[in-house]
Amino acid sequence: MFNKDILTGIILSCSGGWIAWQAQSFPRLGGMKFGPGLFPTIAGTGLAICGLLVLITGIMAMRRAEVRDGAAATVSRLSPKAWINSIALVLGVILFAEFLDTVGFHLLAFPLMLCLLLLYGTKWWKAIVLALGVTMLVHFLFYSFLHVPLPWGWLEPYAW
Repeated sequence: MFNKDILTGIILSCSGGWIAWQAQSFPRLGGMKFGPGLFPTIAGTGLAICGLLVLITGIMAMRRAEVRDGAAATVSRLSPKAWINSIALVLGVILFAEFLDTVGFHLLAFPLMLCLLLLYGTKWWKAIVLALGVTMLVHFLFYSFLHVPLPWGWLEPYAW
């Protein structure tokens, strides 16, 4: 029996481990115990741990199903909608990474998140409110608390 949690757990664990490993190569700032790689290392490690938990849950669910249904359990497949959603998410991340500096965070995050929310079946008015709210919340958190400027892109003349 195929359990999609196993594949998801492997992908998350490998991605998180790779992020944490790559963050170790970031240069350290003079006179500081930590540098710009601290947050990506923490995020990557957390992602890897969550991926391992998803992987373990998937393995346990598969074993329970094998015991319940016998050794001849059927192979389940992802639906076309699940494939479309997965591909859309991956393409969205690629587009976001590729055009973030050029277009800017605000003009890219809102429509991308809105499209994904609508694709995943969120009601249109909830999708608009959520996409706008999350975009503004992320801007506020990065600008006010973390003091990390997000790229303004085409809105550079209007940046505050």
